[in-house]
Amino acid sequence: MAGISPYGCGMEAGAESGRSSRGIFWQRRGSGPNLTLVIGFGQDSSAWKPVADELVRDFRLLLIDNRGAGRSPNLDESFLLDDLAQDVIGVLTELGVSETAVAGQSMGGAISQLVAAEQPSLVSELILLNSFAALPTSPRLAFEAVYGLLTIGSPLANVIGNLSPWIYSGEYLSAPGRIDQLIDDAAGNPCPQPVHSYRAQLDALTAFDSSALLPSITQRTLVIGGIEDLVAPPAASSELAARIPNSTLTFLSTGHASHIEAPVQVATTIRGFLKGN
Repeated sequence: MAGISPYGCGMEAGAESGRSSRGIFWQRRGSGPNLTLVIGFGQDSSAWKPVADELVRDFRLLLIDNRGAGRSPNLDESFLLDDLAQDVIGVLTELGVSETAVAGQSMGGAISQLVAAEQPSLVSELILLNSFAALPTSPRLAFEAVYGLLTIGSPLANVIGNLSPWIYSGEYLSAPGRIDQLIDDAAGNPCPQPVHSYRAQLDALTAFDSSALLPSITQRTLVIGGIEDLVAPPAASSELAARIPNSTLTFLSTGHASHIEAPVQVATTIRGFLKGN
């Protein structure tokens, strides 16, 4: 989705890549314990780049483009987040991964909750970054408004001007030239998300509610929230931690895109959790 990520479906040198039998694009980097990174709404896996660049020294990373984004299928069809969870499970199964930690950002966290609940033996630890049990009403309405702009071909400046305050903190956006850079990055994205895929992902996200599922998640879980997150506000992060039995809650001074605003902090927090520091 225009304005969320300054990166666009790039391939890292030396990365192994491929597609699952469902056409889901994946790439692997690094060595060590397995860590699967699941990205959020409107983004492809390249949005993890600044975090992955930090974690690749310690883990064998698997990054996945969700259906409806990046190099995975962008067909004009509807689906549920359960389908995206099955896509992730399918990639892991076909790659012969028997156990992995899973980290999901925003909608990727929602997908990761479903994977962890359905395949508890597959997921060793769970990290939920800027995520929620259900998308709150206010950001949903904001994303609907952005969809309206996309359908009429509104200029990127209008799209990003409406979307970026929901995604980034005020401090991040106040940096000189930040908005212009976001517009330039969106214009240069080689894998922009089609409008029909934005619609399909938003519908799947709107239908998601894991409230009743959370108590069944048995994995050791880290919930990372953003103090200035308007999409997954602190109350949403606190709800996840309160309802998942074996969970730890921490906050960063970021908006919704913690992986872009504070990648070193995110990576350090994930590394410390997985290594028991």
